[in-house]
Amino acid sequence: GQLEVSLTRLGTDYVDYYLLHNLGSTRTDYFERWGMWEWAKQMRAEGKIRHLGFSFHDNAEVLEQILEQHAEDAEFIQLQINYADWEDGSVQSRKVWEVSRSYGKPVVIMEPVKGGMLANPPQPVADILRATDPSRTPVEWALRFAMNTEGLIACLSGMSSIEQMRQNLQTLRGLTPLTQLELDTLAAARRKLAELIAVPCTGCHYCMEDCPVSMPISNIMESLNRAALYGTEKGMRGYGFATREGVRASDCIQCGQCEAACPQHINIIEQLETAADLFE
Repeated sequence: GQLEVSLTRLGTDYVDYYLLHNLGSTRTDYFERWGMWEWAKQMRAEGKIRHLGFSFHDNAEVLEQILEQHAEDAEFIQLQINYADWEDGSVQSRKVWEVSRSYGKPVVIMEPVKGGMLANPPQPVADILRATDPSRTPVEWALRFAMNTEGLIACLSGMSSIEQMRQNLQTLRGLTPLTQLELDTLAAARRKLAELIAVPCTGCHYCMEDCPVSMPISNIMESLNRAALYGTEKGMRGYGFATREGVRASDCIQCGQCEAACPQHINIIEQLETAADLFE
């Protein structure tokens, strides 16, 4: 199975932290029906897994339901937490974190810079951050918020260069608690970003895995955001690149597979119609 492949590739006999991946919505039931919890607990009993947890994309009520059933099984939870999603009605970063802590579960954070969006926020958001501290980069603001989360095991920040890794490490080395001024600044940045952003897509690509027409959904969603944040021309340029293989937003057959798979609960079909109207 996948665990054995992982152990072979890692050259080890066990994994310290092992996750059941992407619980929430209709996905949760598959782990029950296919006996994944029982299998994972057996692997833990055999010593191949030291600590068992799960990653989660859904609301606080659903997380509560899972933990009511598996509080004794799960030792940690991986959550999408960043300052932009902290009060978001769909992602509910704060609420799911509160549920996790109420059960005494430590957290691993994913998406601390929201798929890279918080590394290069639109100018009005960047201006809010810069006004409080001109020396701090947007990435530092985002990582400091995530790293100050109580109950944290690890913060998973996607990096694509050595320089980004060094920046992340430097932020961690100089970590200090957020002041009230800094919290107020991030709250203002959050409100401004919510005004500007069109689609809360993080580029996970789950929507695209079984698309019958191979629609480049994530890239089209990014184009809509580029148009909303930086102007229609930049959105159009991104859309042209996204659809270079010939599949356009108007080719959607509205089967709904993508919306069922989306962790962010985006109304993808409607957004594709918007993209077709705007860019085609």
